[in-house]
Amino acid sequence: MATSENNCTDNYTLPQGPAGVQGPQGNTGPTGVAGPQGLPGTQGPSGASKIDINIQQGERPYTEIDSTSETAIAYFIFPDPVAYTLSTFKVLTSIYIKDTSKLTIKVYEVKSNGSTVEKAKCEIAGPSTGTSHEFRIGTDLTFSSPSAEAMMKITASLSSYSPGTSEARVYAAELR
Repeated sequence: MATSENNCTDNYTLPQGPAGVQGPQGNTGPTGVAGPQGLPGTQGPSGASKIDINIQQGERPYTEIDSTSETAIAYFIFPDPVAYTLSTFKVLTSIYIKDTSKLTIKVYEVKSNGSTVEKAKCEIAGPSTGTSHEFRIGTDLTFSSPSAEAMMKITASLSSYSPGTSEARVYAAELR
């Protein structure tokens, strides 16, 4: 009868077989702790010394400019110039101009006798690059504040108006 020694195998000297098939992906672990708070942003410009004017026509949030003659699109009261030292006029528009037409926006001071004095002027020229209205901001850095509280008027005109070729809208204005 054979002894058990004859049936023993040295497992350390057996050749290694090939790697098995990779198993399925495990579950996703828990979300880590939130990182530290970032630094605060810089202080924005003060809104204390500016005037915002929303310009709309009926239920639309803009007024359509459909004339080559200068047309009043907004009136407002300029407050005491001691409290408001403003030097910049900006206007938000959208244009669809396929030629060299331009949109002209002007700000006037209206005197008590009805005469007007031009205080600012922005010209936004075509052509536009897309197939629909594109937004543009016009800026005049030479706005001249009235010397006292005054009635103001904003006007707009297109050098040529043609639906589908030269169209413009005015949404808002800002004096800063």
